[in-house]
Amino acid sequence: MQIYFYTTCLSLLLSQPFRSSGKAAVWLPPPGHFLSFQPSLEHMKTVDLHLLSDSLKTFLYHQLPKILSLSRDKVKWHFNPLCRTCPFEPECRTRAIREQTLGSMPNISLYQATVLESLLVISRDHQIEPGPKPITDIEDLHILFTDRPKLSALERAFPSTLRKSKRILGLPNRSNDRHVTLSPNVEATRTNTIKVGVFLTFSFLLF
Repeated sequence: MQIYFYTTCLSLLLSQPFRSSGKAAVWLPPPGHFLSFQPSLEHMKTVDLHLLSDSLKTFLYHQLPKILSLSRDKVKWHFNPLCRTCPFEPECRTRAIREQTLGSMPNISLYQATVLESLLVISRDHQIEPGPKPITDIEDLHILFTDRPKLSALERAFPSTLRKSKRILGLPNRSNDRHVTLSPNVEATRTNTIKVGVFLTFSFLLF
């Protein structure tokens, strides 16, 4: 994104007859020689921006302006392992734990969070009996996996989503398993303790 943005700015600043070639290059020094190695064209890595331009244009000119126009509490976010180099990481980590979002479970990627969000959406749309809505995603998952009739109904209707969700949450995929009802990942986050699941599946809250 950074390379694409700089290239776009440069193409707008240049006047004719200069124009962008559609490619950009980054100098990557050999590992361990960042300070002592002299830059050279030999170590320039070229990127063809045409291969990425469609998705990057969509983000830069459509998605990003919409995000920036929202108030902070309206922006969709997910605390995940990619946040570790961000200067706002401590603040977001604290918020994820306080609000018990999906990101409060250790090492939940963006893709895994999307799967779990899909599970929560379909579970809320298939309420067997009306009741109070859980205030956090973690509590929602806890309640869902203790409700066997509802879980069985969702498993019949959405087998792929349930299978993926169980894998993420450290649960066996067998629908007839009567011994496992709670996810060690969810319960470790919910209770702020270490939990051990079946098949030696360990879940630690590392925050």
